[in-house]
Amino acid sequence: MGDNAEKRIARLEEELATVRRHLRSLFNIIDTSTDKEPFMRLMISVDATDEQEAAIYNLMNELDADLARGLEAMDSNTFCERVYQVFPDHRHHHLAESIVMRLAKEGGWDRVYEHLRQAGMSLRAILLSADLWAASSVVEHLTFNQGVPRSIRGRPTTLH
Repeated sequence: MGDNAEKRIARLEEELATVRRHLRSLFNIIDTSTDKEPFMRLMISVDATDEQEAAIYNLMNELDADLARGLEAMDSNTFCERVYQVFPDHRHHHLAESIVMRLAKEGGWDRVYEHLRQAGMSLRAILLSADLWAASSVVEHLTFNQGVPRSIRGRPTTLH
């Protein structure tokens, strides 16, 4: 690679880092100023496609419909596996739990939340009340960023 190409790559990497920093700042502002759209915030943080987002809504609707009809519904392990089929790169980030918590917070999937909690998913036994939820930046920090080098200040930059 020539000097020009290396300089251009370095400049683009700097610009990308700046854009990411600004995006994190915007998310922090959104997180503290509004309680709306926690699921959409999560989908942005995992860089979800429209198809992936639709697949998650379909999965939630499928489970909710089975529960409403009194059918034997999938257990938490099956649910998690289905989520990780949609997001294979986020298997170790507790993404399935974050999805369920955020969609339940938005309303409409209380039955799914309670079913998965009772089926063994790591969900809190709480009333679905906005003042009992962590800000989405906290949840993202605990889920998504744990495996991303340099995403947490003071965290080692290499993973062993």
